[in-house]
Amino acid sequence: MMELFRSLKRNSGAYIGRAVLDALSENTTRTDVLEIRQYYPRADLWEKRSIIRIVDSILSEEEKRPWRKNVKVHSSEDYFAIESFDPKKAKK
Repeated sequence: MMELFRSLKRNSGAYIGRAVLDALSENTTRTDVLEIRQYYPRADLWEKRSIIRIVDSILSEEEKRPWRKNVKVHSSEDYFAIESFDPKKAKK
């Protein structure tokens, strides 16, 4: 699956990229996640959300904290992405 992810072309479409990322989310290693994380700047919104979910589920808190901080600054307008790794407490 990682080989398919690596060979994706920029014009292959967001759905294909997201489908590959969703398939990778269930069986990735730390090394794969570090490679996937590098794809984030050129991904579209849905792919970015998938990458955030993968990073959040696989990497340790110490490893993902600096990356999430950077993502939060650069993706502040995407509320779905921010909420996925920094959920707000429900109001009562």
